[in-house]
Amino acid sequence: MLSIALILTVKSHENLPIWGTVPFSRDNLIVDAFNSKVDSFPALFRRVLAMTSVPTMSFTTRRLLLAFVIYAFQSLDVGFVKKELAPLAQIHIWAGLSSDERRNAEFDQHPPLRKIWKGSQKRFDAADKATQGILRFEQSWLYSLIIDFLSILYSPESRADRICL
Repeated sequence: MLSIALILTVKSHENLPIWGTVPFSRDNLIVDAFNSKVDSFPALFRRVLAMTSVPTMSFTTRRLLLAFVIYAFQSLDVGFVKKELAPLAQIHIWAGLSSDERRNAEFDQHPPLRKIWKGSQKRFDAADKATQGILRFEQSWLYSLIIDFLSILYSPESRADRICL
């Protein structure tokens, strides 16, 4: 899984197609990298997301995995990628990114958002335990990543060259 994510990151650096077809040298065949295994992508992507949050993993590995996630966000035109990214950009992530007061101030300025927020809370409450765990991960992933970044940024041993992607 780690190798696949890193290979895709390298392909992106070399301006090669990441998700679509890639030329295969033998007999000029075209091998479809992900479109033939679309059902495997969600598990790969979830594992990559989880690994970006593992503090015991080396900083370099986590940075490269985060680059994979960034390239995925830059590929919203690919259907199976967009499907996995959508939950990471919905309103329920506000649970970790802002205080209740700040959220309510936004709702006061934009009343339709309050209805969307309440619908998100109802879906969470109606979900089973396994789905709630997935939703909780989606809610906290970006928040955890930001907190981790800030802890690295403000740690005494941090260096600017470690932070750069």
